[in-house]
Amino acid sequence: MPYAKVRVRLESTIGIYGTGLLDAISDSDLKAEYVRQEQNGVPLNPAIFKNGEWVKTYGTTAHPLRYTYALSRGPLQDAAGANAIWNITNVTRSDRRYHYMTAAYAEVSSKDADVQRDFYTLFPAWNKTGDVAQDIYDYLMNKELPVEMSDEDYVDFMVWHRGLAVPATVRPGRRATMSLPTPTVSLPTATAACRVILTRRFGPTPTWCSTGSSW
Repeated sequence: MPYAKVRVRLESTIGIYGTGLLDAISDSDLKAEYVRQEQNGVPLNPAIFKNGEWVKTYGTTAHPLRYTYALSRGPLQDAAGANAIWNITNVTRSDRRYHYMTAAYAEVSSKDADVQRDFYTLFPAWNKTGDVAQDIYDYLMNKELPVEMSDEDYVDFMVWHRGLAVPATVRPGRRATMSLPTPTVSLPTATAACRVILTRRFGPTPTWCSTGSSW
């Protein structure tokens, strides 16, 4: 395809970690910011907020809309957490054993020379027909892919992700966590909190509980 015909749509994201921290902003503080901006003449979406009040919230709940570029999600568990750990990373789990992908995308990818060149090397088990384009398409559109994230790891992830907001919303919990003796908690980090929360609930901390994250 000539470059002149290429069209690119950019989506900016703050990622899994950032959305976890965003969940720490209280509903009242979020509303206060909307009010402040409205009073200062900032053009806001009237379908979301108008005259100092929410016009639309998440579904039938009181959750304000705060996630996704379309501002279509409310609670973290249905936004850039439970949903995005699959549709951004394409990490499969028991209830989503397929790629987040359209048939059109799979069709184009299957005919890409660079993809074809290394496909059988990277995915030898998917040499089903000898037709590399067909095998790539079948792999990308398969609905029964192996499970990459176990149900236990998924629960662990959600506990960790939701836990990022806990320090800002549950101060006594933060103080209790920080008062634990070393080496259980040695630094005021989200990683330390993650380790404590998950160790108490599940045992050893999952390997994906990263280090060095700022509280």
